[in-house]
Amino acid sequence: MKNINQVKLQGFVGNVKDITTRNGKKAISFSVATDYVYTNANGEKVVVTSWTPVVAFAGSRYITALDTIQKGTPVLVHGRLNSNSYTAADGQRHTTREGRATSLSVVVKDTPTAEEEAEEAEALTDDLPQE
Repeated sequence: MKNINQVKLQGFVGNVKDITTRNGKKAISFSVATDYVYTNANGEKVVVTSWTPVVAFAGSRYITALDTIQKGTPVLVHGRLNSNSYTAADGQRHTTREGRATSLSVVVKDTPTAEEEAEEAEALTDDLPQE
């Protein structure tokens, strides 16, 4: 079996923070809001929003939008999942996960609403057994 560490996120940017790495490379840290839409047992559409932290480094030919990223920007991120562990002052061990962008694009076409995405998801899952 081949191991794959690949992340693809399309959503809207939340908080943005400019950072500079130890070697002086420019990067930004931001969160991306993505929605999961499903229909519950009562037939109601439910939208669950998840926030994923992402880091993008300047210098890659696939990351050209660093200067245009701001809160609310629709983006498409390709990359990998990265885990970081640290020990807090109280001795507790913590692990965080973030997307490490290898490609970052601003989405310029109309982005479907949560309702449109729900309809598309429903059409794709009509043949699946209900939970």
